[in-house]
Amino acid sequence: MVFRKLRNHDGTPLVALDPDELAIDGILDENKEVPENQQMYVQRMGKGVYIVREVPNEGTLPPLTETPFVQALASQEALKRTQEESESDLKSGGTVVSR
Repeated sequence: MVFRKLRNHDGTPLVALDPDELAIDGILDENKEVPENQQMYVQRMGKGVYIVREVPNEGTLPPLTETPFVQALASQEALKRTQEESESDLKSGGTVVSR
């Protein structure tokens, strides 16, 4: 886990992003340079939590809930709840029915 320092750039707080990771995602060009008109969207999620997303060329972002990462988290949470409900049913002497 790499920590990045919050820096002051002419009164604007900045955090540098790893260029290798941006290149993996295709955000940087073949020379690992930032494309001239590349837009990024920063969304505050809660205290100290921010999401940074690439803005596609057409300028529209899908809702955060439709991104693969959030969909995967939602699936994991649903599976966890189903397992917890099944365990609770077994402890109370109930019968577990596959859903």
